Amino acid sequence: MNQFNTPSALYTFGIAKNVVWIEDIGVNTRSVTNDMEAVLNDIMRKTDINIADYKVVYKDSQGNWDGVTPHLNNDGKVIDVGFYPLRTRDKKTAILSAK
Repeated sequence: MNQFNTPSALYTFGIAKNVVWIEDIGVNTRSVTNDMEAVLNDIMRKTDINIADYKVVYKDSQGNWDGVTPHLNNDGKVIDVGFYPLRTRDKKTAILSAK
């Protein structure tokens, strides 16, 4: 995260029903995996959603989809995340497999 509290990772995202999906599109930048807290906080700012109300999946820079469990503080900011494997390279399968 930089001094402006914005992510260093480059990404695209969307919302499919109750799932937020994120794709790492950066080259020679910080990965979404390593910048996930900032990415999720940035998505909440851009969309005015509470990420705790959604399941989250992301495609890493290697093309694998995994799940994300965000942990928020009392102010509603993501301060930590957990990851879980989805073992897929397919976005639709990842969205359907989100926990």
